Amino acid sequence: METVLIAGGAGFIGSHLSESLLDEGYNSKTTCICIKKAIDYFRKA
Repeated sequence: METVLIAGGAGFIGSHLSESLLDEGYNSKTTCICIKKAIDYFRKA
């Protein structure tokens, strides 16, 4: 299982990319600037 780093994982493109990669069996690590946005997004997941 490969691990992918996604910069801006809480943004529109990064969040969709992260979901797609997880569905395909990848591990993902993400970075983001806005911690509140990230908490709100990942709380839903």
